[in-house]
Amino acid sequence: MGTLKSIQALRAIAANLVILTHLVVVEGKFFPDPLLPHVAYYGMLGVDIFFVLSGFVMLESIGGKSAGKFIRARCVRIYPAYWVATTAVLLVFLYNPDLVNSSYAEPTSIWKSYLLIPQKMMPLLGIGWTLIFEMYFYIVLALLLALRAPLIPGLAVWALLILALAPFAHGPIGQTATSPYCFEFLMGALISWLRPARWKFGASVLVIGVALLCVGIWRELYTGEHVVTYAGWPRIAVFGVPAALIVFGAVSLEQNGRLRAPDWLSRIGDYSYSTYLFHTMVVSALGYAVAALPHALAVAALVAGGLVLSNLVGLLSYKCIERPAMAWGKAKAARLAA
Repeated sequence: MGTLKSIQALRAIAANLVILTHLVVVEGKFFPDPLLPHVAYYGMLGVDIFFVLSGFVMLESIGGKSAGKFIRARCVRIYPAYWVATTAVLLVFLYNPDLVNSSYAEPTSIWKSYLLIPQKMMPLLGIGWTLIFEMYFYIVLALLLALRAPLIPGLAVWALLILALAPFAHGPIGQTATSPYCFEFLMGALISWLRPARWKFGASVLVIGVALLCVGIWRELYTGEHVVTYAGWPRIAVFGVPAALIVFGAVSLEQNGRLRAPDWLSRIGDYSYSTYLFHTMVVSALGYAVAALPHALAVAALVAGGLVLSNLVGLLSYKCIERPAMAWGKAKAARLAA
C-alpha cells in the first residue's frame, strides 16, 4: 500500500489533539483558574482516531507477510523510541519520584512498563497505555497469520470472543483483552476491507463523522457525563464511531482523487508517533518553566511552545531513533530472508 497523505494528516491532527488535552492538564496543575477552554480537553479523542487508523493501516500493509516478519517489524517500529522515552521518564523518577505519576495509588512495574504488559497502574510513561493496546492488536494479527486464517473472518471471531468473555474478564490482562477499545481497531480493519475507493459518498461520510464528534463534545459539555475519560462502550459510540467515519471519508476522498492533504501536514504525520511519545515530557517541563509568569502570558507560552516544541522533539526522535531503527529492521529482515 502506498502511503496515503490523508492517513498521515489524520495522524498529525490526532497527535496534536492529544497535546491540547495535556496542555489543559498542565495549566490546571500550575494555575487554579484555567484560561484554556475546557473543550480543548477533548483532544483526548485523538486516541480514538489513532486506534482506527492503526486497524486500517495494519490490514492494508499485512498482505504476504509471515507472522514472524510482521511482529518483528512492528516491534522495531514501536519499541526503540518508546524505550528511549520511558528511560527518560525513569531517570526523572529516580531523581525525584514525586515528579512522575505521583497520583498513582501504587508503584508502577518498571519491567512491565518497558515490555508494554498490562498492569494495574498505567506504565511509567503514562501514554504507554495506548501502546499496550497496539501491541495486543499486533499479537492478534500475528496469531491469525501463524494459523493461516483469513484475516477478516478471523477478526470477526476475535470480536465475538471479546463480547463473550468480557463479563468474565478480570485483572489487567483480561480487561485489556476484552476492552471496547478493541472495536476501534476492528472498525479500522473493516474500513480496509470495504475499500473506500469503491464508494462515492466519502465527503458525506466525512461531514457526518465531524458533525457527530462535535455533537458528542457538545453533549459532554452540556450534560457533564465525560464518557471520553473512560474506556467503556459509550466512548466507543460517542467518539469511536465518528472517528471511523472520518477515516473512511478521508481515505475514500483521497482514493477517488477528490482530496489531497497538504504536504506539510502529511510530513508532521510521518513523525507523529515520536511526537506522541515525548509530548507529555515536553509540556510538563514547559509548565515548570512558565509557572512564574503572569497567567495569561504563561498560557500563551505554554500553548505555542507546547505545540511547536513537541513536534520539533518528535521530528528529532524520528530522524535519530525511529528511522534508523526501521532501516536496521529492514536490513535485518533482508539478511534473514537471504
